[in-house]
Amino acid sequence: MNNIKKQKIIVNTCTIVQYLVYFMCINIYQVNFRSGMRFENIDEPIEVIALFRKGKMRPIKFRWNSRVYRIERINGGWKSDQGRDRMLHYSIMCDGPDVYEISCSVESMIWKIDRVCMEG
Repeated sequence: MNNIKKQKIIVNTCTIVQYLVYFMCINIYQVNFRSGMRFENIDEPIEVIALFRKGKMRPIKFRWNSRVYRIERINGGWKSDQGRDRMLHYSIMCDGPDVYEISCSVESMIWKIDRVCMEG
């Protein structure tokens, strides 16, 4: 197989994996969505403490609106390209039922909170 075909297969596989992780995270909480969960788009900068181990980055805590959130669980992660920048996305949970989506720009290393799925 030539390099172009291999690259297309890798790109297509990565895209499929991104969508599968995203929908898997949503389906885990599908029952809760029906019982009053709602999405709120945030798109605000946050400060993050992350662990770097074995070539991977794992967010541990973040500060948003003067409050520190300890990340209890990472539901999934995926990558996306925005122009020349690569974004690393994480679906996370802290100390309650809310699910947060945070992202980091690989180029600028700026973190932001994209949206929150909240109860009520």
